[in-house]
Amino acid sequence: MHGIVVRFADHWGGEADAAAHVSVPVCVELGIDELYYESTGVGAGFKGGINALNEKGAIPSRLRVRP
Repeated sequence: MHGIVVRFADHWGGEADAAAHVSVPVCVELGIDELYYESTGVGAGFKGGINALNEKGAIPSRLRVRP
């Protein structure tokens, strides 16, 4: 298979940086090994959340998170 495959979609209405704390566990639960996100503009808050999770060591090593 080639290209992007959407395996899960959900609406969440919290703060952008907290979205990282919601999405990483979903990736783990679904066995996803790559998470891509937009890191400028609206995505800057998500990037901050990812950075905070990285600092805590809360992102599993098998999950690659990429802007």
